[in-house]
Amino acid sequence: MGRLRHAVEVDVSAAVPLPGRHVVRGSLIAPMAPVEPFVWCCLPGGQCTTGYFDLAVDGDDSSYSMAAHLADAGCTVLTVDHLGTGASSRTGDEFLLTPEIIAAADHAAITELLGRLRIGSLAPQLAPIGPLVPIGLGHSMGGLLTVLQQACHGTYDAVVNLGAAGAGLPEYLRDPAWATADPGAVRATLTELARAQFGAPSAAAARGSGRALRFHADDVPAAVRAAYRRQTTNVLPACALAAILPSFADPETAALTVPVFLGFGEYDLCTDPHDCVRRYRSCPDITLTVLAGSGHCHNQAGNRRQLWDRLLAWARSVPPAAR
Repeated sequence: MGRLRHAVEVDVSAAVPLPGRHVVRGSLIAPMAPVEPFVWCCLPGGQCTTGYFDLAVDGDDSSYSMAAHLADAGCTVLTVDHLGTGASSRTGDEFLLTPEIIAAADHAAITELLGRLRIGSLAPQLAPIGPLVPIGLGHSMGGLLTVLQQACHGTYDAVVNLGAAGAGLPEYLRDPAWATADPGAVRATLTELARAQFGAPSAAAARGSGRALRFHADDVPAAVRAAYRRQTTNVLPACALAAILPSFADPETAALTVPVFLGFGEYDLCTDPHDCVRRYRSCPDITLTVLAGSGHCHNQAGNRRQLWDRLLAWARSVPPAAR
């Protein structure tokens, strides 16, 4: 089965309450003739770009690509860089890009791209595809943003959250009091708190009190780690702070009513993956997988295909009513 890659972009200015023109860019990775209805809409985590899902390692252009694996299974993959990162357009002040703004921009971009897929105008080589089953798939900070996007906009028929447990990393907060402060007050002042968090070295980092974070297990080859570093981008401060604040997205998480797949590594940033399940109080269908031997970046793990194949099997089992 042939595979195609095509650059995509969407003007999302109408969805962004900031001056200027705002464009989200990304990639389509698909078989020439998709045989599955699933469209995996992939949102990267902090410091990552679309390259996280379509990683090209020196001498190996596809075996570390989740996107290529899903496409070769007959699915369509859309992956976009968040506004202000990667190939997407920048703003004058990146601290203003709150999780809510990024979620709205991602929703606008994905909705437009899905519409183009349905009528066959997204890529010259690709005929109209339908019916579609859009699945939101976010890694790390992208998992949190996928949850926010789904709760606020209902973009997807199902959601995959890889590595975002909701417990945060409170030991890395500049002010530990933020972890227990009134959630409404934290949200209302998130931009200001992000300036305090990232405008100077954090107190936690300065005193070295944070536990070691394992993004990759020890067996990940040097060439793969180098490829991972090449695809990185700048951090969105407000979104990054939201990702390390405990329970930041709990209201949205509790509101999800679509099937959810939760995936973590054995050595992930989250120390208790099972605790994550309880946060999805309205979800009627939850699947939890912990990938043995994996760090936080599951797509570079030696047994990564086990996770990818598990996702395919899960998608095919999603109840038809949810679609």
